Amino acid sequence: MFVKKKKFYIDMSKILEGYEGKWVALSFKEGQITISGSGNSIEEAVERASQKGEQDPILMKVPSEAMSYIV
Repeated sequence: MFVKKKKFYIDMSKILEGYEGKWVALSFKEGQITISGSGNSIEEAVERASQKGEQDPILMKVPSEAMSYIV
């Protein structure tokens, strides 16, 4: 049996605004993406997310300049 999954797209530009060149820890809960931590290093972003209770964040480095990409 083939199950077709629903595709969805999220415009991350507003979420990531102001974090250019930083590592961010993203949380996805109840259909919403939020930044649970950020920093100059991946370790710093994870630590800040952990302090907010996020144990399994999605991590990414925000590009220094605007560009399109798919995560």
